[in-house]
Amino acid sequence: MRKRTLSQEEIFKILSSVNNIKHKAILMLIYSARLRVSEVVKLKPEDVDTGIRLIYVRGGKGSKDRYRRNDGYE
Repeated sequence: MRKRTLSQEEIFKILSSVNNIKHKAILMLIYSARLRVSEVVKLKPEDVDTGIRLIYVRGGKGSKDRYRRNDGYE
């Protein structure tokens, strides 16, 4: 079974319905960096390099660490 991708309009609708700034930031990070929820909850401030838009993901799928590029939210 193929996974369905949300349209840009659907993403905007979801994000605009969230009032809590912390929750909105988490959702935007998940979407823009294509992270899993389990990866986001392990993030630390020092794992995010906003200058070069790089995120260090600890213990991702298969308990592997990796770097993930944050393409930004458009």
